[in-house]
Amino acid sequence: MRDPYLYDDIPVLRNKLGIRDRVLLDNAEADYVVYRLKDLALNPLGGDYHTEHLLRMHEYIFGDLFEWAGVPRTISIYKEEDVLGGQSVEYSDPFDIVNDMHQIGRAHV
Repeated sequence: MRDPYLYDDIPVLRNKLGIRDRVLLDNAEADYVVYRLKDLALNPLGGDYHTEHLLRMHEYIFGDLFEWAGVPRTISIYKEEDVLGGQSVEYSDPFDIVNDMHQIGRAHV
């Protein structure tokens, strides 16, 4: 199955900035995400940490970069992270995302 989040001709996430180089996109993503996370730390997004609140947070953090920010994924992902020695965070299976968000919301209360 073709990954709908990638450009058709290169393994780089489709993005609003039109960046087609993975390293440049990783650097831009890091800059945008750090800025948005700092802003959220100073100005929390109101909500109860349930599904809709978590999706709004995701959209706020990644919305400058990706059209799909704030929308649950439709496929499984693996993303190598330099800070993890090239390994990936264990992401939720796309069929479990909403249930996992409910679990987080219950744990936060």
